[in-house]
Amino acid sequence: PTQPWANPAAIDRTFSPSYVPPPPVLPQVVGATPTPTPTPTPTPTQTPVPPQVGGATPTPTPTPAPAAQTDFPQLATDNSPWAWCRVLGQIADGYILIETDGGYAVVDPQAAHERVIYERMLAALDAAEPVSQPLLLPASVSLPPEDAARIRDNIEILRAMGFGLDSFGGKGEFIVDALPEGLEAGDCRALLADISSGIATAGVRRGSEKWREKAVALGAARAAVPRVAELAPEAMLRLVHDLAATKMPYTSPRGRPTMLFTSLGELARKFNRT
Repeated sequence: PTQPWANPAAIDRTFSPSYVPPPPVLPQVVGATPTPTPTPTPTPTQTPVPPQVGGATPTPTPTPAPAAQTDFPQLATDNSPWAWCRVLGQIADGYILIETDGGYAVVDPQAAHERVIYERMLAALDAAEPVSQPLLLPASVSLPPEDAARIRDNIEILRAMGFGLDSFGGKGEFIVDALPEGLEAGDCRALLADISSGIATAGVRRGSEKWREKAVALGAARAAVPRVAELAPEAMLRLVHDLAATKMPYTSPRGRPTMLFTSLGELARKFNRT
């Protein structure tokens, strides 16, 4: 019989107070292989690192960023104010503080930039090999008749300096599509007006080479970096190096000093170390 009430022994066991049913036995399949436990996949933010000897996982060492170069080796120019220099930074209104082999100097970046651009443009003029940088968008410039006449009369000289300059339309209209290397792409109208003013004030020297130097100097002064400009370490280093390579590194084209130098001997005397 299959029903419990048809078997008295089964009925007694089922309703006996001390009866404990046997634990259920799960059916097994002979020869079956246990299902392996899946290995959790690491999240995207976790980077699996292969285990090392002893099971230890090394902590990755961050790679430091390369330090900015702040000094130049021996300079090969005869007119250089120093044989070696190291840029320390900017102070006050943007002055560059440098250490040299003979002391320290404070450089005015605006005056230094004027000197560098001035000599660079004159060198391009003398060598008849101007280096120009094209403007992203050509600038249309309208000048008063007198300024326009001076620019038009000297347009070939300006092109030899590296200006991409053409006259068009009316008598006072010009298109500027390139500037000499080193000049900032700014107000082209003001730049041409400054050059015209330099030509006008050259006076009796217009027949010599002096009027061109004056025009270039005023143009360079217009394009020079502002005195309070904050420069990156690489830009400061390049400006100081370019200044040391000029023919007259101590003054700007307008006669302003480019640097104030204090020797180690003078520094020692001020601290009574002599």
